[in-house]
Amino acid sequence: MAGFWIKFDTSTSDKPEVWQIAADLGIDPDAVVGKLLRVWAWFDDQTENGNAPLTVAALLDRRVGVSGFVTAMISAGWMISENGVLSLPNFHRHNGETAKSRALTAKRVAKHKEKGGLTANAAANAPLTLGALPKAEQKRAEQKNTHTHTPARRSEAIIPDDLADPWERWQSFREAIDGRRIPDVQAETILMDLGRRGTDKAIRDIEFSIRKSAKSILDSDNDFEKRSAPNGRQSNPNKELV
Repeated sequence: MAGFWIKFDTSTSDKPEVWQIAADLGIDPDAVVGKLLRVWAWFDDQTENGNAPLTVAALLDRRVGVSGFVTAMISAGWMISENGVLSLPNFHRHNGETAKSRALTAKRVAKHKEKGGLTANAAANAPLTLGALPKAEQKRAEQKNTHTHTPARRSEAIIPDDLADPWERWQSFREAIDGRRIPDVQAETILMDLGRRGTDKAIRDIEFSIRKSAKSILDSDNDFEKRSAPNGRQSNPNKELV
């Protein structure tokens, strides 16, 4: 009997987010992949939609045996912490019964093509003309041909106009400390989170995070340094963290 399983992208080991987590924690990238699988498996088994209370962060750190692993995932854009909730971006693409059903369907289709031999391969690779398709299929094929775009354009398209300048400052700041700009997939996740915060707060949070020399965009309403100043005095909000 087959056990429970999750969908895993074979290119995960080479993704920059894995190497960022490894660098932040000082552990081997291959170890990061194994620990990510343990986190993803927990969310798949214990949640329905990829959301869990913030209090499970300590539990997940213990599950993988590395303190600060959840924080490193948040910094890399592979986990979101908001309003006391931890969530996995794009959970339904990789976890849950729907994602598994899509993966199994793709596997069955691939096996079917292999059994078809040369005949199936020849049919699959033969030039396809729009005239041979039903009208609905013709329309979808035409839309696909006229709306293709590169990943770079996709990244630019999701940046709201009112966040363009603050976002560019954040990109430049991250490039200065990490030697690279934020990858498109991670940028999309961060921008979605900023969109939920609202324009004014998103801009405040970006500027706040730059002042704090943070690797992720912080919540400017939670200035722990200011709260912990002795005798009720507020510490300098513009002081950068080393």
